Amino acid sequence: MKKIVLFSVLLMTSIAFLFISISDYELVYAKTNYNDTKYDGHSGWLEYDMTTNSQSFHSASEIAYEESKAGYGSSSGFISYSQSNYNLRGIVGSDDRTRIDPTDVEPYKSTVKISFNDGGWCTGFIIGPYHAVTAGHCLYIDLDNDGVYGWRQGNKLVEPAINGTSGGSNQNTNGNYLPYGSSFVDWMAVGGDFANNPETNNYDDWGIVRMISPLGNNTGWMPLYWQNNNYSTSLETNLNGYPAMTIINGVTNNGYMFLSTGNVDSSLLNDNRTISTNMDSSGNDSGGPIYAHVPYSYNSNHIIGLLRGGDSTYSDGTKIDEWLYNNFIQYETYSP
Repeated sequence: MKKIVLFSVLLMTSIAFLFISISDYELVYAKTNYNDTKYDGHSGWLEYDMTTNSQSFHSASEIAYEESKAGYGSSSGFISYSQSNYNLRGIVGSDDRTRIDPTDVEPYKSTVKISFNDGGWCTGFIIGPYHAVTAGHCLYIDLDNDGVYGWRQGNKLVEPAINGTSGGSNQNTNGNYLPYGSSFVDWMAVGGDFANNPETNNYDDWGIVRMISPLGNNTGWMPLYWQNNNYSTSLETNLNGYPAMTIINGVTNNGYMFLSTGNVDSSLLNDNRTISTNMDSSGNDSGGPIYAHVPYSYNSNHIIGLLRGGDSTYSDGTKIDEWLYNNFIQYETYSP
């Protein structure tokens, strides 16, 4: 299916288009070369404290690994809600994107819309009480399309499970429009390799934001999963997102969350840093959770990656490898 990108700037890399929406930005710091020892293929991360307007680089070696010798691992997550919809299966049809309603049930309620002052937005997912993951290119962007990158400025608003652009007729079937409220962001981080060269290092395209309010205590979060080997093409994948397209599978999109389903595609790039699928996606889905019923003994939905872009033949994501997994799970216990 051909992907239609609206209200987006397409940044071409060697394997993908990145979906973002931008207008005017302020450069905080000029691009810097970060020369740090690689740790499991990662250099580390660049973080920005919005309250002090300061940034710092952290080495990948600062992340402690869980004990695991099996080549895969799973977190427990925090499922604080009914699991009646937990065993989600694929939807058969030429267009597998359907509106999610209600949004305040698992596995959708921890998916967030992250809105920016410039009118753009991205998708993300909660990984702890205060933190949510999104795509790095949503936070660290090309200023004025001149090849100079910096932090996206202005307020960032996180809204879990938001259902539509306003209340009233856009309320979901549970009677909620913004079931868990919203929170502004005061800190964010992106992959160190991505910050070093966003135009070529899209394999490291991931970001994290810290919410001022602990919305994750109310939404819970899906467990994460990593494995060293490639995923099988028989693995059914799912994607939650807030796309910008105005008409999706015959549905007028008034800021709704949509679900796409598909499979891992072996004809495309799938390695320890990338997972490619035949799911549909479009502008502003970036950062959305790619999740699946993972193999081995878990037999439940786990997040295995995050969407970073695609074209008319694929949608690909940043795969959660062992280092990224251990980075993300540290925020499950964060307390200010």
